[in-house]
Amino acid sequence: MIFAKIDEILDKYGDDRIHEFFLCDSVWKPLSIVALYVLFVRRIGPWFMKDRQPYNVRNFVIVFDITQIVVNFYLTYKISTNYFTSGSWYCFDVDYSNHGIGRTQLLIVYWYHLLKISDILDTVFFILKKNNRQISHLHFP
Repeated sequence: MIFAKIDEILDKYGDDRIHEFFLCDSVWKPLSIVALYVLFVRRIGPWFMKDRQPYNVRNFVIVFDITQIVVNFYLTYKISTNYFTSGSWYCFDVDYSNHGIGRTQLLIVYWYHLLKISDILDTVFFILKKNNRQISHLHFP
């Protein structure tokens, strides 16, 4: 009941442009990912790895890290060019159009959030490599 009410409020007051994007048609998808992350990092991962040898995920981590760097660099570039075209270095109004600067702002925020969701994979890699000493209280929500 409460979940349906929250979806109704978000549909009524949310940005209609985001429904076309992966993970954006419902607030429950990203929340489910975070909940699964917490469950994996706190319970499932340590239990699963308790009697196993560490996995060799080195090559995957290298590709993952390079991808993160490239996408972060691209987003930094897009944000800086967006600031130059908006005429403000401090703040600018949100353009709710689906073209031009409005579309660029929407894509920047969307890719930023996807990067933040993918950042939690670092902790999953630590667990799979049994590098528990690298996991701090900052990795746990």
